[in-house]
Parts: sequence; structure tokens; C-alpha cells
Amino acid sequence: MIQLVSSSDQIMSVVALAREIWCQHFPSVISQGQIDYMLDRFLSASAIRTQMAAAFQYGLLMEEAVAQGFFAIEPQEDHRLFLSKLYVREQARGRRLSSEALDYMQALCVKQHLNSIWLTVNKRNDLAISVYKHMGFEVVGTQVKDIGQGYVMDDYIMEKGVL
Repeated sequence: MIQLVSSSDQIMSVVALAREIWCQHFPSVISQGQIDYMLDRFLSASAIRTQMAAAFQYGLLMEEAVAQGFFAIEPQEDHRLFLSKLYVREQARGRRLSSEALDYMQALCVKQHLNSIWLTVNKRNDLAISVYKHMGFEVVGTQVKDIGQGYVMDDYIMEKGVL
């Protein structure tokens, strides 16, 4: 079940999930320093509130009333949906939560006449890349983005057509 984020308590759930998932998954992909920096910059309560004020929508992925993951999306003027974040707790992976989130996003695309869903994923994040490919995404490009403090995001750009 998807619970759209609107309250401070829900935002704090996202912050807690982000820290848990990132500290568990990303040490094999990026340094702990970059993990801490990115959590503070992109997934703190204030960062999430700022993103939501600028048209991002956050959703909690619920299973038996327990938040097991979350996503963040942003409809864009080029008729695409940006999938900024999609994270699921390790113990809840393989239980279709990501598929449920993608189904929600695809329905939103149809409703809002958006043609595709796109995302960026770290080139070293083999697990996420394989999941996205399984969900129908294709690599359509690459990007290296300076995010400050000497850190960069070295990503594949992936996209999935909807309409």
C-alpha cells in the first residue's frame, strides 16, 4: 500500500528509512562520508520539505502498517516523470513493493499525460540497475554531477516509456 507523505511524522519516517537503507546498502557503492553528506543534503527533514514545496511527491511503501520503503517523484515540463528516489528495506525486498510503486507512477503518468519515467542510478549500484532493467527501464545515457564537498554522482540515466 502506498501512503502519500504530507505530515511531519511521515517525513521523519522517510528520514529514518533513508538512513537505515543507505547505511546498509551504499557502503559498497560510495564512501561513508558521501553517504552522510547526501543524506544530510537530500534526505534530511528540511531537504524533503523543500523538495515537496517544489512539486516533489513522496510516498511511503507500507506493508501491514509498517513503512518498508519510500519513493520521491517529480512531474516535469517535458512530459516525463522524474523518479528521484526509490528505496526498500533489505528485509522487504522481493515482495513487490517496488513494483507497486512503479504501478502507481505509471498510473500517474497516464492521468497527467506523461510519456515516460526516468531516473539516475549510480553506475556501481548493480543491484538497483538489475531491478530497474527487470522493471523495463533502459540505460539511455550517463551523467556526472558535482554535488559539492568534492563529491560527484556518476550515474546512468535510465528511462521507461509509459504511453
